[in-house]
Order: sequence, then C-alpha cells, then structure tokens
Amino acid sequence: MKYIEDDDGFKKYFAAFHLLERFPAAVIIDDFGYFFIKETYQDKKSSRKRDIAMVRALASCQNALSHANSMSQPGGSCKLLLSDTYKRDKTSLLFLYKIWIQSIFTIEGGGANSFLLKNIANQSNLPTRMRTAKFSIACQYLILEEMLEE
Repeated sequence: MKYIEDDDGFKKYFAAFHLLERFPAAVIIDDFGYFFIKETYQDKKSSRKRDIAMVRALASCQNALSHANSMSQPGGSCKLLLSDTYKRDKTSLLFLYKIWIQSIFTIEGGGANSFLLKNIANQSNLPTRMRTAKFSIACQYLILEEMLEE
C-alpha cells in the first residue's frame, strides 16, 4: 500500500509506475479532489488551474494503468477506483471525470434514512445512460427500495 500526501506525490508515483516489478490489481485514490485544494489551484475567478492539474493527474494515471494492463498476464488487469467528496463545481468535475473514468457512481441523500446511488455508464461507443437505485437503512440492513433507468 502506498500513501500519497499531495499532488506532487501523485505525479511522482505514476511517473515511476512502469518501474514496479508487479502491478497492483487496483489503484485506489480516496478523495481525489483533496489533492487539488491548495492555494496554488484556488482562483476566485476561475477553476481552470485546478481543472488542468486534475486532467494532467488523471491522464498520467490512465497512461500508467494502460501500460500495466498491456504488460499484465492474460486475465489480469489493473483497475482504478477513485472517490471524491468535493461538492463545489460538481458539474464541471463530472464533465472531467466522464472523460477519464468508465463508470461513475454518485451518492445523494434520498430522504429520511435513505439514499440514492446513481451509476452513469460512460462507454465511448454507447450513449450515456443513468441508472438509479434507492436504498434505505432499517434495522442495520441495507434494503433496495427501487431501481430506475433513465
């Protein structure tokens, strides 16, 4: 397991990713937006600096994973799991993520003791479609209430 503190560590890790003896089955990036909240990326008029830094990071990650998958044994692959809790500029970030991430899940409150899990399928040759599942929590159990497809 490798812990990275900031976006510089992120860049260094993926720049040297091809040097690993064994590639991981998954790369997990928790709270991706956290890496890009430094003053360097904060501009009150525009989020362009942050967006460019995020795109560069996602591109280096995608490049590293593509290399790992091309070098892996048959049936083996390296996947990316990325989470982000950044709430501002949600539409802008979703646009960036749709370019680099195959499947995007969002979790939103759905009322008392329930939440909505939305899956936005993002396959380049198919139109984007969205599936929503409504879950509730009762007696320590997770209950699927309904599924919707848009």
